[in-house]
Amino acid sequence: MKLISAALSLSLCLSISAAFAADLTPAQQEDLKIKSGEWMVESQKADQLNKQHKFAEAEAIYKKILDERKELGLDLSAQQNRLAWFYANWGKNDLAEQYFNDQFASVEKSALLDQMQYCYPLEEHAKFLEKIGKKDEAKKLRARVAAIRLADKAPVKLPPLAKNLTTEQKIEEATKCTEMGKKLVDSELQLKAVPWLNRAILLNPKDATAYFWLSRCDAWVNNFEKAVVELNAAIKLKPDYAEAYGDRGHAYVAIKQYAKAYADFEKAFQLSKDTDAMGSKAKLEDTSGKHKEAVADYTRVIAVEPDKSWPYVQRGIAYESMKDYAKAIADYTVLCDRYPKNYEYFELRGAAYMKANQLDKSLADYNKVISLNPTYTGGYKQRAGVYQKLDGKQSPRVMADLKKAK
Repeated sequence: MKLISAALSLSLCLSISAAFAADLTPAQQEDLKIKSGEWMVESQKADQLNKQHKFAEAEAIYKKILDERKELGLDLSAQQNRLAWFYANWGKNDLAEQYFNDQFASVEKSALLDQMQYCYPLEEHAKFLEKIGKKDEAKKLRARVAAIRLADKAPVKLPPLAKNLTTEQKIEEATKCTEMGKKLVDSELQLKAVPWLNRAILLNPKDATAYFWLSRCDAWVNNFEKAVVELNAAIKLKPDYAEAYGDRGHAYVAIKQYAKAYADFEKAFQLSKDTDAMGSKAKLEDTSGKHKEAVADYTRVIAVEPDKSWPYVQRGIAYESMKDYAKAIADYTVLCDRYPKNYEYFELRGAAYMKANQLDKSLADYNKVISLNPTYTGGYKQRAGVYQKLDGKQSPRVMADLKKAK
């Protein structure tokens, strides 16, 4: 949802991607972040083996990644596509065909109402079929893609309503329209959701939820002024609508009404302990120079969700802005101790040690970064900065690390 400004989006800079399984615990999410980095390195290795025609070795790696992602309940479509083309390159067309079909099945399962997501796997499959000479089958898939694209461009046509609906029937129909609108928004089909939500409001002007979802459609196209009007209506109808306060706070940020944004984020937190709203309030404070206020609000987030990582990261950043490096280091240390395999937290702490002129400790952390992620060039570049202070600008250690950082 396009509600958070570029500055505020930093409040979740080290949080887990939406692609990760939503029901994982914070610890499992952190493990998954690390695992994702490992998968990337392993995939690059397998790609290289594939180019060298070392197919059996590459296959073992690709399938291991697929199996591990499957066990965690993650999306498999990208890995299935990779395996399909791998088998095509190997000349095992039956297996390639199987994985193209598996890729489509994965996308079909996760696409919800957005059939446009079918286009990529169908086009990939068509390319393969053309490559092996099955042009008629490829043509059928391309025709299906064309039909999907044409249907996507067509205006939304709502089913006709029965005449002379009773009040109860209108409310029932409005509820159905709101539910459809929500499903479409969840599928990122905001423009298709608008007619359904407008009908819901027409049938039942007291439907606070319909105004809420309509506001998300307007925010999606950056019409934040209109989103505020709709959220005002939702909150008037439902004064304890915590999620609406959170969204309105983000909309107010977008139109630079910061005082109102602060108030709405605070209200959302008071109503439902919405830590994302409070995190947005704190980040807004921090980027506005109100570092002490930001620290206080990140502390409130930590009190509610002590297992989350991002509040410690962001509070550490706020402490650094205050030049209180000891407290920043303490926050990063919580995460280094909690997640000793995640190089990002050692990188943050290494930078704070550097600012505090604790060079030996900074060096130790950058050594840890490099040991955990030897392919990360940033680790070498930052360690070179420590070596410069210790040895001088062009010492052998500095030059060696800068060479590796290129």
